[in-house]
Amino acid sequence: NVDACNIPNAIELSGVVKKKRKIKSIIYVGRLVPWKQVDKVLEAFKYLLEKDKRWSLTIAGDGSEKNRLEQIVKSGKLQNVTFAGSLSKQQVLNLMAEHEYLILFSSYEGMSHTLLDAMGLGLKIVASDILANRTVVRDGAYGKLVSPNKINDLSNAFTNDYDSQMIDNAKAYVLKKHNWDKHVDLLLKQIL
Repeated sequence: NVDACNIPNAIELSGVVKKKRKIKSIIYVGRLVPWKQVDKVLEAFKYLLEKDKRWSLTIAGDGSEKNRLEQIVKSGKLQNVTFAGSLSKQQVLNLMAEHEYLILFSSYEGMSHTLLDAMGLGLKIVASDILANRTVVRDGAYGKLVSPNKINDLSNAFTNDYDSQMIDNAKAYVLKKHNWDKHVDLLLKQIL
């Protein structure tokens, strides 16, 4: 009788190519579907660009919203937005490691491995304040949480000071609690 609730998900970050982080860079990783609210991310990004043209946004993923999102970028004449498309897990991790921020502004999430990966890689996290994200970033201890309906709050989350201790604490937490050794050890204890 395995109690899966007591076994945290594990992530694997080995093999990530470390490069210099691009300052004022944001990455979104995930499916391009309506509940991920990437259109709202683009709207908030537009406000960021109005304040500082050095900001960049990379969108990694594919899905039913891709054409619509590309049209939003084109019609809004948004600069510094790159659609990276569908990538392998290793390519995604390497790309994430080059960015300063990860954005996840979904209206619905399950357990986000993307948040765990970003925390383990030392990215600054900006996520929608929904239960699943709140649980992963420990009620805002490891990242900024923003109402999924407030575009202004989302754009401000990138410009307000970000506590570097949050990054260090998030990385330490993920590497300790969400590693494969711990995952397998707890699983074996449940089944043996």
